[in-house]
Amino acid sequence: MAYNADILESITKLSIEFNNKLDNLYFELNSVKQSISVLNNKLSDTAASIDNTINKINNIIKDTDEFNKSNLSPQELYMLSSDLKFLVHKMQESEKYLFDLKYFNEHHK
Repeated sequence: MAYNADILESITKLSIEFNNKLDNLYFELNSVKQSISVLNNKLSDTAASIDNTINKINNIIKDTDEFNKSNLSPQELYMLSSDLKFLVHKMQESEKYLFDLKYFNEHHK
């Protein structure tokens, strides 16, 4: 009987250890799931920001074409050029951020 009690005790210990490992795995999987969700939200936000920036650039280009037709002063053209450079810079930053997020998401699954 002592032999059966030892076997039962060993099985109980293994069962407890197995359950603890499953609990830890469940916690880790939920953490990864939440991280992926956060990254996906950031990707969506960055993509929306890039789309917004592209729309602004397109509007500036359109406005620049119209202003060129109306004989703008050099100062006005310079201001438009500066705005366009700023928006292009912001778009490049957003694209880099989006690339970094995609890279992180792909390599930390």
